[in-house]
Amino acid sequence: MMLTTGTDLTYIGGRMMALMTFYKLNKNSLSQKLGLSGNSLIGKIVNDKERGCTSDLLEKFAVAFPDLNLRWLVISC
Repeated sequence: MMLTTGTDLTYIGGRMMALMTFYKLNKNSLSQKLGLSGNSLIGKIVNDKERGCTSDLLEKFAVAFPDLNLRWLVISC
């Protein structure tokens, strides 16, 4: 995955933003792809550098993006 320069990849929300850029998604379309109602959860994670991600949400990412390295999404490695 090629990432957009200027994206803060030091927190999970930044990595979600990079994922959205790569797949040309916005918060609404990402939420829909993950099977979430509304985009408030994604917005909270993207906007709060201290906020994490639940195992349920990670499972949704694994199903929606089978080629995504979840380890990268969670801890950036």
